[in-house]
Parts: sequence; structure tokens; C-alpha cells
Amino acid sequence: MRIAPLFLASTCMLTWASHAEAQEVRRQVRVADLQLRAVATMDTVAQDLAALDASNSRIVESAQGLAAMYAELSAGIAELATLAERMAGEASD
Repeated sequence: MRIAPLFLASTCMLTWASHAEAQEVRRQVRVADLQLRAVATMDTVAQDLAALDASNSRIVESAQGLAAMYAELSAGIAELATLAERMAGEASD
């Protein structure tokens, strides 16, 4: 008869230990899941930043191209203005 209470007590202790271990395993799984989600999010952010950097590079290249075209256009307008002044001077002579 003394064995039954001892057996019951040891079973309860094992059950409690198993419950605590199961809770710890669930906690570790939740932590691992959160870590994986964080890594996935950081990977997505890194990809988005790389795409943004590439886009910014294209914008800078376009702006440089536009600046070069503007410089050529300005030079052409200055040349036309000089030609117009010369033609106006020749017409007045």
C-alpha cells in the first residue's frame, strides 16, 4: 500500500517535469520562429535596399545624361545667339 502513493507522487513529478520541458520546447520553437521571421524580414529589406540602390544609380545616370544634354543645348543656344548677332551686324552694314 505504501508503493501506490510513492508511485503516484513520482508520476506527478515526472508529469510536471514533462510539462515544464514541453513548455520550454514550445518557447524555444517560438523563439526560433521569430528569429526565422526576423531573418526573412531582414533579407527582404536588404533586397529592397539593393533594388533602391540600383534605381538610384539609374536616376543618377539619367540626371548626368540630362546635365550633359543641357550643357550641349546651352552651348548650341550660345552659338545661335552669336550667329544671330553676327547676322544682325552684317544686315545693318
